[in-house]
Amino acid sequence: MVVLALAATRLAACTPAELPDLPYITVERVEDATWRATFHLPAPVAALRFQRPAAFYREQVWEVLTPGYRLGRDGDWQTLELSEAAQPASEIAVAFEEYTSPIPKEYEFFLRFTAGGVAFYTGHLYAQPVGDAYLENAEYIRTLRLKTPAGAQAIVRGSVREGALNWTDELGDGTYIYMGNETPIETDHLIAVVDRGIPEWLRLQLHSRLPELLAAYTERLGASLPWKPVVLYSFDDADVPGL
Repeated sequence: MVVLALAATRLAACTPAELPDLPYITVERVEDATWRATFHLPAPVAALRFQRPAAFYREQVWEVLTPGYRLGRDGDWQTLELSEAAQPASEIAVAFEEYTSPIPKEYEFFLRFTAGGVAFYTGHLYAQPVGDAYLENAEYIRTLRLKTPAGAQAIVRGSVREGALNWTDELGDGTYIYMGNETPIETDHLIAVVDRGIPEWLRLQLHSRLPELLAAYTERLGASLPWKPVVLYSFDDADVPGL
């Protein structure tokens, strides 16, 4: 699968003492193929409503870790809501596997790469606090604090970073963030991650043609982008000859 990620963002390195202002979402890989997301809020909240219902796939693969909360539905919206008589919390955590199955009319949550890296779609985490008067006009939480696995790097919005990252999606539509150890192709016009498991003839073509293609776009359009496009090319080998 090839993905071209163009969302506008703010990206900055940060230390544990330099956390983004509340609210934000911590995202980390806790085990092989298992991740945890924690929603950090300025005060306890009765529910979170996700920006993208995504065919309610979360109900199949997400585990709610914070006592008293459960996945629910509010009409066409997916929610994370407080059970009856439970106490609301200001930090709500969930765990999930690297879910790669297609989601109808949606971006896949995870794209796997042969060397163990992954790209995940941030838009599936964006949520809006609901249910309390002080948050009734709250915007969706679109600031992430990423904990990059040891030996890996994060690639988003044309930047390659290591360590903890404070990342804000200013457009709010979501984008893919790559986390792994593939060596990217980097030129003045793009950053690309090509899965090392792809057939050699195609890998060589992509390493050659992708820089040429993005350079040609820049030349013919006569305009420069405020960030580098990120191209992610993951590969899943087919078990049918010829495909």
